[in-house]
Amino acid sequence: MAVAAAGCASAPADAPRMPAGGPGTERPLPIPSDLAPHIAESIELGRQLYFLDKASAIGTDVVRDQVPDFGSRGVGGWLTVRMADDAGKPADAFGVIFFTKDEPRRTLFTVRVPLKGKPTVEEAKPPKVMDELGVRMCRARQAAIDAIPHGRRPINPVVLPGGAVGRPDDIAVYLLAAEQIPGEMVFGIHHRVLVSGDGGTVKQVLPLSKSALVIPPPEQNMPKDAVPVAAYVTQIVTDWPLETHVFVSLLHGRQPIYVITNRGLWLVTGDKIALVDDKPPKRRD
Repeated sequence: MAVAAAGCASAPADAPRMPAGGPGTERPLPIPSDLAPHIAESIELGRQLYFLDKASAIGTDVVRDQVPDFGSRGVGGWLTVRMADDAGKPADAFGVIFFTKDEPRRTLFTVRVPLKGKPTVEEAKPPKVMDELGVRMCRARQAAIDAIPHGRRPINPVVLPGGAVGRPDDIAVYLLAAEQIPGEMVFGIHHRVLVSGDGGTVKQVLPLSKSALVIPPPEQNMPKDAVPVAAYVTQIVTDWPLETHVFVSLLHGRQPIYVITNRGLWLVTGDKIALVDDKPPKRRD
């Protein structure tokens, strides 16, 4: 038995019809020209969020494992960036920089997380004062955290240059709500915050869902003989799937996710987005 796990960001909706051959066997429709740039942005941002968030998780695990007194070292947080060589060419590795609570911000540890191979930890002895860009990124990170409502679920920040979202003078901070149960899919509670380039002024706080949508692990709500093949959600913030849909699909091993918007039914599979029906399923009364 193949079933789709349901979620809803607004009113309940009928589950999309499953194709006989499973998700991805539909015949994709052309993406409307006015939505194509948004789809391309969602794919690129979702990919960046996935790699940076994954590197952050790996870096945190590694430094905690290799530094027994990590909890008492005055760590105030981390920044994760794509590493580059001396010429500025992106390297095949990410750097997770752990900095001090106290100002001026200083680097305590840097974990190098390569795309292939084992991560390595480098400790700054003594702690090194961060450069101007690092200070601005730390300031923006904290300003964004202070600007959103907080619940019990931990938040994982991802800091990007504002140019990634078409705001080259700003800093973009994604605040991604963490999964607390293995297998659950968190679609709501994520925010994107735009902060001024100096890191001091919050200019926009954008919730990426209209509800705190979390789909529990499939085994909690499905028959014993059922095999989950896709999830589906409604989306009313935009007419297209967002970067968080791409991020969640990648996080769950390229789990197919149907996204219902006012412009149709979309299928997100990892970092691919297809329009499979330009008439969304009717909502129940």
